[in-house]
Amino acid sequence: MLLVPLLGAGYGARVVMTLGADSIMSAARPERSGEAAAVQETSFELGAGLGVAVLGTVLAVVYRTGLPAVAGLGPSERAIA
Repeated sequence: MLLVPLLGAGYGARVVMTLGADSIMSAARPERSGEAAAVQETSFELGAGLGVAVLGTVLAVVYRTGLPAVAGLGPSERAIA
């Protein structure tokens, strides 16, 4: 069930990272290639971290709203639980 989405995500990440690295490194002057590589790596790491944070938040919200109501609990008890 997860094979197709994971393959799609991996392929998409491969394409984006390759094109991004190529465009960043080709735009930099040779004497500043180290700086360009550092900016490239930092931006990819930041993007990955933000992606995990956003998708984790969305997953938590979807999971919480999908929980069934428990019989015998009022709104305040449900909030505590």
